[in-house]
Amino acid sequence: MSEPSDKDDKREPFSTAAFVHSRDLEGEITTSFIFNWFIGWPLLVILFTFLTYTLSTHYVTHKFIDEIFHVSMVEQYYGGDLRTWDPKITTPPGLYYLGLVWSKIVSILPIKCNPVGLTSLRLLNTFGGTVALPIALNPLFLLNPVGWWPTSIMLFPVLSTYYYLFYTDVWSTVFIVASLSVAIGTPWNEKLSIRVSAFLGFCSVWMRQTNIVWNLLILVLVIERRAMIQKNFTDSFLNNCIKFVIQLVDDFYDFTLPYLINFGLFTFFLIYNRGITLGDKENHVAGLHIMQFFYCLTFITIFTWPVWLNYSYIKSSIRRYYYQPFQMFLELSAIMLVIRFFTVAHPFLLADNRHITFYIWRKIINFRWYTKYLMAPIYHFSVVTVFGALIDDSFYFNSVDELPFKHARDLPLKLTGISIITLTLCIFFTVVPSPLFEPRYYILPYIFFRIFVSVIYEPFLPGEPLSGIVLRRLSTEVAWLLVANVATIGLFIFKTFTWEGEESLQRIIW
Repeated sequence: MSEPSDKDDKREPFSTAAFVHSRDLEGEITTSFIFNWFIGWPLLVILFTFLTYTLSTHYVTHKFIDEIFHVSMVEQYYGGDLRTWDPKITTPPGLYYLGLVWSKIVSILPIKCNPVGLTSLRLLNTFGGTVALPIALNPLFLLNPVGWWPTSIMLFPVLSTYYYLFYTDVWSTVFIVASLSVAIGTPWNEKLSIRVSAFLGFCSVWMRQTNIVWNLLILVLVIERRAMIQKNFTDSFLNNCIKFVIQLVDDFYDFTLPYLINFGLFTFFLIYNRGITLGDKENHVAGLHIMQFFYCLTFITIFTWPVWLNYSYIKSSIRRYYYQPFQMFLELSAIMLVIRFFTVAHPFLLADNRHITFYIWRKIINFRWYTKYLMAPIYHFSVVTVFGALIDDSFYFNSVDELPFKHARDLPLKLTGISIITLTLCIFFTVVPSPLFEPRYYILPYIFFRIFVSVIYEPFLPGEPLSGIVLRRLSTEVAWLLVANVATIGLFIFKTFTWEGEESLQRIIW
């Protein structure tokens, strides 16, 4: 790769030169809106509603795994008992309150349906994933309609699995995404939008405790985007950090305090509860499962390959082993040390063959004693790919020009060094404490990565025309995730087996 010239160093920030070459930007934006809101979204609503109804009435007519606890709690709440708590439940009761409201609404509708039946409660999640989630994503989509599509995020298989089951994951995701969307899109005046965002973040914690860390990322993004304009960020990271802290203090009452209240209430909860988990604490002891971080980044890399994959990138990644052998040796050795000392095989992972991770662990990662070490290059590639994409698609600053924006809501969906570090910490503190290899914790890391990283303006293969490459990448991403969904749903429906002591057939999910 040639060295950048002085002319390149003096380029204008946010130059549009790369976007107008061989591109019909207006056509791409129009196509994105038409496909997402008039084709993809309606089809997904219909398909997942039909799937949920069919599964609930013909295939999975019983409470499945965690639904035994979740559905029973809503039934109990619906019956008027809001005090009794099942000690096996680890998450707060937010989903049960939401289920109670939903059931009351269903009960007054002129339809023949059990308000707290499986079909009704599962359709609540279907509504959350196919209606509420895209609505929450829309203000962010308006800021970057050719960088990512809501349809793709809706189709992330680890999330969409729970559109047809009654789990906490869907509404946990909806609330935190809505919090981010309101904070950045500011649909009302800034102060009101921030208060609503903080309240939505508070609600998200009632669905899942670990969402508190994503409240931190949203706070950082709010302050960072205001500081970029009001304090004029430069190419000095230390300078930007100082300006960020000053902005944090300047905006304390109107922009910082609403989120700090959430952190204060959560701290009180930790002290009162003597830990983060509500129930079944002996099987959910927080630890230092650092391999979770690598698992998470690998999942993101696999499910977003249409975003970053191109021939030159793969070629340069392979050439690093030849041109930088000592550095690669050190980096891979460090990963192998983490594999050796920070791999956790939770008893639930080893015993429960109803989860895909059971088979990933047995057939791939731990197939032989040495195969987990052979995964080191894959983990290394995932780290470089994820953080390389975040850095390459981050804001560009220089020490001369000011940003050509007057309001934070007008800024592009990009990160800076401050928010990239915060995102990394949020991913780490979300996934690493869990001793269980659990892809559900990867949903929000995937979504935040995908929102802030656009598809690259590069061909997949040498000689491929650049014309239309963005739409081809976005379309390929949808197709890839559709295939993954078909495989996941097919496995769930058709791969059944029996468990001793269980009357109903068992199935496989994420």
